[in-house]
Amino acid sequence: MNSQPFSSEVVFFVFSSLFSCLGMGKKRSLSEAQRAQIVILRQEGYTERAISERLAVSKTAVYQAVVKFKNCGSYSDCKRSGRPRKTTRQDDILIKRCVVKSPKCSAKKIRAELGETGSRISRRTISRRLTDEFGLKSRKPARKPRLTPAMMLKRLHFAKKTKTGQASNGAEFCFPTKQQFSSLPRGREL
Repeated sequence: MNSQPFSSEVVFFVFSSLFSCLGMGKKRSLSEAQRAQIVILRQEGYTERAISERLAVSKTAVYQAVVKFKNCGSYSDCKRSGRPRKTTRQDDILIKRCVVKSPKCSAKKIRAELGETGSRISRRTISRRLTDEFGLKSRKPARKPRLTPAMMLKRLHFAKKTKTGQASNGAEFCFPTKQQFSSLPRGREL
């Protein structure tokens, strides 16, 4: 009797369509399914070279998958070392709260608010949290176009006309001063 639940032929048939488009070369990491397939084939007596040719992965990847399974007893990736996360969950909540409260708030202002709580986080980290984790995109405001000489002339003519107190329909008007605004009772219009 066979102690393995699936033969190598069945496993190869199931995964062959998934990995047929993959070629040889350096890849990020093997999936758990690929590692399981490698271990099953190795237990059935296939050589590393035969497995690598059959699954279109490197011999090194086959060797490392088998060793990892022997050491860990698992097909998944081991926990990798890396730089610890700079922001805590509370910091992330505060960052999001600042942006929801005032959407036009800059990363510098958010950093200043976090600084009040004692967190020292860079502007770039805040921007990364907003874009990667909260899905918020930053935008720069559109720049106003510069005035052309024709626009400058039109504005000059308008300013000269309004200085004399004549509207385009011929009616006369005057600009109210501060005293006129402040002396009017509340609710009344000019």
